[in-house]
Amino acid sequence: MKSAVLLASVALLARAGSISGSVIDPAGASIAGAKVVVNGSEEVKTDSSGHFVVSGVAAGLNSVEVSFPGFQWVPPPMLCL
Repeated sequence: MKSAVLLASVALLARAGSISGSVIDPAGASIAGAKVVVNGSEEVKTDSSGHFVVSGVAAGLNSVEVSFPGFQWVPPPMLCL
């Protein structure tokens, strides 16, 4: 099973911010349509370039999970806004 890689950035405005990034495979190819879940509730899909944005994320530690058929998720450390 292949591994998915998450490249993420965070932006903080007041008490809430956004998490954005890209989901790629080990060869660096974008994964379109991957499911990205933040804190177990906020869910988005990556666009055709593998990019995603989740807005309105509370400041503090946040969990991010990515899934896509045929790939195994390798989680990064918790993201702190």
